Amino acid sequence: MVLSSLHKRILSALVLIPVALFCLFFSSYTWAIFIAVVAAIAIFEFNKLLSSFVFRLVASLYVLLAALALHDFRCDDCGELAGGYIVLGLLASVWASDTCAYLFGKIIGGPKLLPKISPNKTWAGLVGAILGPVIILIFFVDFGVAGFYMLVLYGALIGVAGQIGDLSISYLKRKKGVKDTGNIIPGHGGVLDRIDSLLLVAIILWFLNYALT
Repeated sequence: MVLSSLHKRILSALVLIPVALFCLFFSSYTWAIFIAVVAAIAIFEFNKLLSSFVFRLVASLYVLLAALALHDFRCDDCGELAGGYIVLGLLASVWASDTCAYLFGKIIGGPKLLPKISPNKTWAGLVGAILGPVIILIFFVDFGVAGFYMLVLYGALIGVAGQIGDLSISYLKRKKGVKDTGNIIPGHGGVLDRIDSLLLVAIILWFLNYALT
């Protein structure tokens, strides 16, 4: 019996999520190894979408910078366990953004966002992409630490940045004439398909973290 695409996605998630969480919370070394493997695959997939050496170099540096940001968040001065929860919050926010964007786009529909780049994305989806991380941050972060309005701003930033990162990869895939960046994850496509939103979000938050401290 051939598994449906949905079943493949669920099974892949059930395998990959525990592996990622184990690497995140076990130690900074396992997290570094996990990030390095993911980054190497993402760079390989990214380079397949580009023909220019300069663009490939820029893409590689882009992925490496995001990997450095995710590693740095894990090894934050507040402690390894707390650093793990910081990364988990970031991952959950990006996941919520992608999920709400998909649900809002499917349920509400409406005008397309950028149909020439990504025909399925809508303005309603963008609203969902912003609300998802805002809700996650409001429910799971102490207001006394960050402040309500700051959490809303960070959530909105995660939503918008994630959509820009997603659309950027969608544009490259459309130019290349491919649906996915790879097929390494059954039901999900390539690694880059799964982290396209996360890359830009991690970089922006990393720079903001240094700018505001």
